[in-house]
Amino acid sequence: MRIALSRSMFLPIERTLVTSDDFKVTTFCFPTGVEALRIQTARAELVVLPYLGQQIWAASLDGRGVGMKSMVKTPKRNVSLLENLGGFFFHCGLTAIAAPGEGDDHPLHGELPNAEFDEAWLDVLESERKLSIGGSFEYAKAFAAHYLFTPSIVVSATEAKFDINAEVRNLKNSPMDLCYLGHINFRPVDGSRLEYSAAYTSEAVRVRGAVPSHLMPSPRYLQLLSDLEKDPAPHHVISETVGYDPEIVLKVDYRTDGDGWAHGLQVHADGSADWVAHRPAELPQAFRWISRTADQDALAITEPATCGLSGYKREKEQGDVPVLGARRVWSASMRVGGLNSHEVQWLLQEIRRL
Repeated sequence: MRIALSRSMFLPIERTLVTSDDFKVTTFCFPTGVEALRIQTARAELVVLPYLGQQIWAASLDGRGVGMKSMVKTPKRNVSLLENLGGFFFHCGLTAIAAPGEGDDHPLHGELPNAEFDEAWLDVLESERKLSIGGSFEYAKAFAAHYLFTPSIVVSATEAKFDINAEVRNLKNSPMDLCYLGHINFRPVDGSRLEYSAAYTSEAVRVRGAVPSHLMPSPRYLQLLSDLEKDPAPHHVISETVGYDPEIVLKVDYRTDGDGWAHGLQVHADGSADWVAHRPAELPQAFRWISRTADQDALAITEPATCGLSGYKREKEQGDVPVLGARRVWSASMRVGGLNSHEVQWLLQEIRRL
């Protein structure tokens, strides 16, 4: 069953839209006027912005808030990404991702993070005990790109994890470049550790040495970059004594399990974990972003992507930007959420086998 959403459903007072034994969905508006859906199950709560980028603004798993700490408390429209950087998840792309490099004029992470969606809907999948939040955004720029972006977030009644799906349809009669990245922002937990399906070597886990122009690095920060270039292992321990100020970015060469999934975990002291999985066949490049400052605390365990972060022009010159054919469709999926200690132990055995 599909429920078509309209902006008139969203008021400053929170109201129930759908309720059942498995789910409760309410609608409300932030004080900034941004529309929001609150999806609640026995194990998860998500606040989704159906019209503003289809961002997941906040997430709670088994009663624990997992989203990043940020100076931005409420979402806003018609501002830059850095003025809206407070959500748990946002889509990046599609004409470019990351910070603009030399000769680039694209906004940070492209047009998708704060895109105004044309349509939004809620699908009730009763037989599967799932809900799906979806929408569509059509982008057209003369002499450039024309595409339809149709993402979805699928929430299960019984799990503390969910699927994030992205679909792109090239509406042009000629090929288009395809730049996409999924930005998943967990909060770092001191005392936890990072585990993931890659070799823990400087060849497989490479630190980005270049510093984007909007950041002001300190000598201590530059020394940290130099140390991690030689050996990435120290970043596996999440500790308040290590200041990733303003940020650190690593490129990770993931290995996949027998089903084609690559895995990244933040394993907590009690054995549970935050978890991200993606398919490198769909999203062949992957990055890790950590920012730990007095005002911002974020850990993107895995940022799956189609291309690199060196700026559009340089990535294009290197031949690292994939192309989507005329009228063709591309899609990808990510799995995000929390694992209990038994699930973690089983998955770590798989990772070590790889």
